[in-house]
Amino acid sequence: EPWLRAALGLPPEKTRPGVLAEAGRKPDGLRCFFKAGIHMCEPAHVFPLAHQASYQVQALTEANAWVIYGEDGTELPTGSAVEWVPLTGFAESGMESSGKTSRSTENEVPKCC
Repeated sequence: EPWLRAALGLPPEKTRPGVLAEAGRKPDGLRCFFKAGIHMCEPAHVFPLAHQASYQVQALTEANAWVIYGEDGTELPTGSAVEWVPLTGFAESGMESSGKTSRSTENEVPKCC
């Protein structure tokens, strides 16, 4: 998307700080991008969504951001500092998470504020 944004005259994407609202896992040594829901608290609370495989589209329909897990380690405990990037249009609209996630039985993102 960076070249497309440049071609359209849009500014580059900027990462934003947040904290994980629940623990996460990832392969060691890899920088990973996971679909997530965001609650715009101070700092932003990031809710990684379930069903992250590329053939599973439910999380993509519910996500409003990508959460970025750094290269080091495999476990990210609740409260870990992370960076996130809003999906196109999210930052400009002031929207926050739809409140639906595929990780809970109630399909609700817990309120943090």
